[in-house]
Amino acid sequence: IAYSGRCLMSSYMSHRDANQGVCDNSCREKYKLYSVKSSDEQDYYLEDMRSQGTLYQMTEDENGTYLMNAKDLCLIEHLREIAEAGVCSFKVEGRTKSLNYVSLVSKAYRQAIDDMVAGKEFDSQIIDDLNKVANRGYHKGFMVRENPGVEGQNYDTSLSRHFNQRFGGLTQAINDKTPSGYLPVEVRNKITKGMSCEVVFPQGSVYNFEVTEILNKDSQPVDSAHGGAGLYYFKVPRPVDQSFGLVSLRVSAQELNIKE
Repeated sequence: IAYSGRCLMSSYMSHRDANQGVCDNSCREKYKLYSVKSSDEQDYYLEDMRSQGTLYQMTEDENGTYLMNAKDLCLIEHLREIAEAGVCSFKVEGRTKSLNYVSLVSKAYRQAIDDMVAGKEFDSQIIDDLNKVANRGYHKGFMVRENPGVEGQNYDTSLSRHFNQRFGGLTQAINDKTPSGYLPVEVRNKITKGMSCEVVFPQGSVYNFEVTEILNKDSQPVDSAHGGAGLYYFKVPRPVDQSFGLVSLRVSAQELNIKE
């Protein structure tokens, strides 16, 4: 397993334990795949190009192999226990992640930590918020003193999936060039009339609106806004008093190409 806090490849191939901070990044190296036809089945072997000639036999089922396909490790419900064990800081994995992912996940952990310090119970809504970002499904690793077994693996797909939202863009500061009653947005993904939008601000507040009118940068009405085409203005039902926020689009499973 070589993903999401459960790397065993480095330890197995190089005797360097990722959980002790000496991972050799085996999952990022070059490999060759070999197939060998035996009398009744096809066998596959992986060759690490750092140690040419050394072959590792792969096992498969009807969906393939799962060497790099663990679910995402998520211990946000156990921060109090981790803190009581003596841990004084928490790191959220952000490499290769999008601005949308890092922002929303950081917000979720900020709330969970603040609630923990204030003596509050864990708010289950935080899990719902984490499900809005791309993930491979969540598991708790070995935190609960049980081997996660098949629950720790994603056997359906190797892709991260958004379950009900997609990143739409970034809101910008309202100034004297902004049409009255509109919110300026630097669009990153296509937004069309009729879509429901959720804007999350760094302070934690959330602003929801439905797209009814769109103006392009020249203040001309359009039916849709496209990423990379500059600033657009969206009609909003009430004033927005904060400048920077993340716009998420609530979309259907079909639009996200998710198999239910």
